Amino acid sequence: GRVAQAPGKRIGWNPKAGDFPKSDRALTPGRRLGQGHPMSFFTPDKEKLSKARDRLLEEIAANARETKNWTGRARFSDAVMAAMAHVPRHEFVDPKDTVAAYVNRPQSIGHGQTISQPYIVALMSDLADIDAGSRVLEIGTGSGYQTAVLAELGADVFSMEAVDVFTKPARDRLARMGYDAVRVITGDGYDGW
Repeated sequence: GRVAQAPGKRIGWNPKAGDFPKSDRALTPGRRLGQGHPMSFFTPDKEKLSKARDRLLEEIAANARETKNWTGRARFSDAVMAAMAHVPRHEFVDPKDTVAAYVNRPQSIGHGQTISQPYIVALMSDLADIDAGSRVLEIGTGSGYQTAVLAELGADVFSMEAVDVFTKPARDRLARMGYDAVRVITGDGYDGW
């Protein structure tokens, strides 16, 4: 299930009640980054991942309040927060970093690149005011985490990655996770799509 809002409808997310959207997909550990088989060295506990994700969502909400003077947003939309809850960040980090997947910081994904800090992903997504059916050109796919968040919001995402070694794994990962409205190619965006 995608979290795109129907016109006039709001996604229910109540941070005070701790009512975070749940997703079995977001809690399916045991996959290698870009692979379809279980990790060989450990499998994170689903409950721990769920609690870590919930803490991260609370921290993102607090960061939004703390940075409202700079961003103009005291809170992010329910749709953005639901998308952040539904996208399983641990699927987009190196398996050895799974235990820190829901820490609010960027993490290395290799080749001098990082997966963005979750707060920044939420902020960029909120500032973009994505609606279902929006068309988004993303430059810099990386592991595909921001791409998945945009797709979760209902956007048709056209994503370009300049570092060729990321393109196929990101494309395969997003397809395996059911993000059908995403296209990933290698390029730097200089000449557009």
